[in-house]
Amino acid sequence: KNAAFTAEYIASRCKSEKDAVGDSLYINSSYSCLVRGESMCDGFAQTYHLLTRAVGLKSVHVGTMSHAWNYVMIDQQWYEMDVSIVASTSKDSRQEYIERYLGRLPQTTAQYLWGEAGVDFEFDLTLADQPQY
Repeated sequence: KNAAFTAEYIASRCKSEKDAVGDSLYINSSYSCLVRGESMCDGFAQTYHLLTRAVGLKSVHVGTMSHAWNYVMIDQQWYEMDVSIVASTSKDSRQEYIERYLGRLPQTTAQYLWGEAGVDFEFDLTLADQPQY
């Protein structure tokens, strides 16, 4: 419930800006997402990680060199969540997208995982079972 509520909250407050240009703090961060109301995928992933952790969920912020998303633990199982895609859909379709994401097990396409200090780790398939969070 908290995982879905957090995704809906972020998607309702922030729009996805795929081609934004400028300082990464201003266009691609939790600040840009929560304060400015627009962000790129990395800002959505950072914000989802921050807020899910704040409500007591385990989550990780992962991605490839061109896209970022999250894994979140629900009932001792990891699920994938991409709030930037949820925010790109119409308000009426958001819940459907959230349910679709929270029904999927993590994909193994991630190339890196960010720790709490923002340090990049090389992706290891075992991290989906016991990730740094």
